[in-house]
Amino acid sequence: MKRLFKLGLEKLPQIGFGLVMDLWRWGIFESKSSASTWNEFWWDLNYEYLGVWKPQGVPLTDGLDATGKFHIIDNVPYMRYFLASFLQLQFFQAMCEAGGQNNMHTCQLRGSKEAGQLLW
Repeated sequence: MKRLFKLGLEKLPQIGFGLVMDLWRWGIFESKSSASTWNEFWWDLNYEYLGVWKPQGVPLTDGLDATGKFHIIDNVPYMRYFLASFLQLQFFQAMCEAGGQNNMHTCQLRGSKEAGQLLW
């Protein structure tokens, strides 16, 4: 159970963050925000989708927080990471079912040749 809790802590925030990254990029491309309000647009999306507030006491005009991620600077789509979260869970579920286990929470794949065959 400890492993699944860790998995949830890793995957759930990634889904929201991946969505915010590309929503921000797409919003910039679609001119939903002027260059002077890009940072405010970034924090509005973070609050709307992740519930994360902007830093208090720091003017939003002092920087561009979105550029802290390389993908933004290099214009690399982040949607692949958003979708990967769902695909990984679907692969895991299919492998558990192939190994004769219907409960993903207690699924153990070690030694399951049937589950391994799905990867080939």
